[in-house]
Amino acid sequence: MRITTIPYHWLIAYSKLHSRKNLYHFLYTAIQDHTRGKKNIISIGSGGKIKSSLMRAGVSFKEVDRDAKRNPDYVCNMENMSIFTDNSIDVYFCMEVLEHVQNPFAAVAELSRTLKPGGVIIGSTPFIMPLHDEPYDFYRYTKYGLHYIFKDFIPLKLVERNSYLESVYVVVLRLLNIGTKKQKIVAIALSPIFILLLPAVLIFSPLITNKQSTTGYFFIFQKRSTL
Repeated sequence: MRITTIPYHWLIAYSKLHSRKNLYHFLYTAIQDHTRGKKNIISIGSGGKIKSSLMRAGVSFKEVDRDAKRNPDYVCNMENMSIFTDNSIDVYFCMEVLEHVQNPFAAVAELSRTLKPGGVIIGSTPFIMPLHDEPYDFYRYTKYGLHYIFKDFIPLKLVERNSYLESVYVVVLRLLNIGTKKQKIVAIALSPIFILLLPAVLIFSPLITNKQSTTGYFFIFQKRSTL
């Protein structure tokens, strides 16, 4: 279903902006704090806005992806990165990837094996978000789940990337972009209401401090140094 109305495309752009609100700010800050002087930097997942963000920040990195069509530097699955030796990587970026990994415990074990002592994993993953990239969308993690799977790491940062109210608003707006034809028609019919509600979302979101809902999390975990 092809829609060309300006409000429709504006609402889609807004939903994408707020589903990842603060994500690129967190990413830029992490780049400044954790990549200076580091030589072996790997980004898991090839291409997209994450790649362009790293390039604009001047990060020298290589990409890993399971899909050779994306032209990564290394083709492999995150759960088995035997191409890398033990204690060889300074920094991993794993942005919007972990939900697509079938065995996250195996993936985290590989991160632990290959990271140098004191090395970091910088990542993000959605929480309140519709299915995407189906059928390769397997999990949603709470902040407690992330702490658990990275329990052998030192948590340096784990934050919600937007507010409770924004997460609810974004999920509804996503019908415009990824819903069925019928759902899109309903969403378009309701779009005037979405637009009218937008000022209230922007005004009240900072006032609702409840952190039980967000579209996702940004995290930094550090491998413990050996004694």
